[in-house]
Amino acid sequence: MTWYYSVATTPVLGAVFARTLALPIGKQLVAGALEEVFAPNAEPDGYLERAAIPLALRPDEFIANAEDVAGLKPHVAAMAPRYRDIRAPTVVVTGDSDSVVLASIHAAGLVRDIPGSRLVTLPGVGHMPHHAATGTVVAAIEAVARSADTGKPLPSREAIAAGAGAPAQVSEAGESGALGAAFH
Repeated sequence: MTWYYSVATTPVLGAVFARTLALPIGKQLVAGALEEVFAPNAEPDGYLERAAIPLALRPDEFIANAEDVAGLKPHVAAMAPRYRDIRAPTVVVTGDSDSVVLASIHAAGLVRDIPGSRLVTLPGVGHMPHHAATGTVVAAIEAVARSADTGKPLPSREAIAAGAGAPAQVSEAGESGALGAAFH
């Protein structure tokens, strides 16, 4: 967990930090943070303004976000055993260069645990595939919607990847190898 989230979730000190230092420090760190989140892809022009990122630096929002981040791992670990109960059509789209959420743990683990799911791994794409490979993400969403509407199985992994006309490495549930559970 990033140091400023640890500070923000500390009783008393967190409130002081969020109300005095989070905004000026956040303004200094936001450009680098966005670069890391989008890497290796470029941040879209005007993203910072359109996404209103500075609103997350307001004290109450900053503390709430820090609490969410601090609680994420235990909550995901508690939910993970229930992933195999998911019966909804599921396509997981990930970038092979995501340094924020490791595809080898999270995406592959979901596909391993959700019956009938598909994994689309985009070469050279980081944490923001919906910006870097919008067509592929839309094709995956459309495949899920068609499957949900018709009750038919998801199309083949090749068809999902081809739906956007972009190259991708794809696999179906059970093809991701013998990975450990996401948070063990």
